[in-house]
Amino acid sequence: MIQVSFTYLAHDSLKEIYNYLKNKWTQKEINHLKNDIKDFIQTLDDAIIVHVYFENTKIQSALLGKKQITVYFKKVSDEEFDVLLFWPNKGNPENLKNLLK
Repeated sequence: MIQVSFTYLAHDSLKEIYNYLKNKWTQKEINHLKNDIKDFIQTLDDAIIVHVYFENTKIQSALLGKKQITVYFKKVSDEEFDVLLFWPNKGNPENLKNLLK
């Protein structure tokens, strides 16, 4: 079983997304995102999906929440991943680059 750690930035960005969904959408969308996160972690554990790398770095990404959110993560070892950031895809790409530096 792999270990998945969430950085402070990942927790903070997920909290912002959660608050947005809570205020603007319904519990259904929140549950969908929760299930997508669980499925994402399971794909890491199963090693069945090759994820896209971010701008020639070791940072990888995957789409969540009906492709509205991108999760950025890094493989630390064969058994460990760090989730770096959850990003709403309508966000400013310049801010994204600064956060992932």
